[in-house]
Amino acid sequence: MEFDDCALMLDESINVHPTLPRMSMLYLYPDDIAAYHARVRSAGLAMGLDVPALGTTFYGMLEFRLDDSDGNRLWFGQQA
Repeated sequence: MEFDDCALMLDESINVHPTLPRMSMLYLYPDDIAAYHARVRSAGLAMGLDVPALGTTFYGMLEFRLDDSDGNRLWFGQQA
């Protein structure tokens, strides 16, 4: 996953308990959440991922969340 000069690699790795859900998440803070969301939505829809709309949380973040096909839980946000 890349955006400008930021790159992130996610790996499914060895899962010793494949029947259990993964319970971790990664929160990422892009500089321009709207531009990043548009880029992810464009790429995600092409790959069959459901990329939800941006929304403002009760704790003041403009964000969206998704689970990728490997079970990685990713949240993206910027201070609203």
